[in-house]
Amino acid sequence: MHSTRITFSNPILKDRIEVLQHTSEKLIFRTYLEPGGGQTDLHYHTQIEEKFTVIRGTLSLYLGTEETLLTTKQSAIALPFCSHRFFNNSNEVVIFDVEILQPKQTLCALKILYGIAEHGKITRDGLPKNKLHLAIALKMMDAYSPKIPQQLQHTAILLLAGFGKFLGVQKKLVTMYCSS
Repeated sequence: MHSTRITFSNPILKDRIEVLQHTSEKLIFRTYLEPGGGQTDLHYHTQIEEKFTVIRGTLSLYLGTEETLLTTKQSAIALPFCSHRFFNNSNEVVIFDVEILQPKQTLCALKILYGIAEHGKITRDGLPKNKLHLAIALKMMDAYSPKIPQQLQHTAILLLAGFGKFLGVQKKLVTMYCSS
């Protein structure tokens, strides 16, 4: 388990993440989500299951095609292949925990995405402008958009991430954002 406190933020998503637990079996992080903040697009994972538990406030969460409002002590789970996104429609900061079982490289991917965001190299959707950076992070966190056929995305992400690895881009990103 990680003993040092790890925190990072994304100015576009208007959130701050604090890692509470990180092992090969489980990643738990606390998210502080500002009013009007959150993910802009739905996404899904093919192997990752995410559990969202509200600590304080009201979290808006799309699971599949339904919007769910979670309040203090309520939880919801996004199973593999379930499209989801979270956001804050309230006027208060929402605090919630995200638990991921078998996280693989998810923490490093989050560090890369948030590190790039902190350096201002992101689109207005909060994603990296550099397509190699985006593909590497998406591959690491097993994330896909329901708007694009999964096989097409999988192939494109594998090719771009593989090219980025070949060029040394992945090693550079991991060294820059994940080594600490």
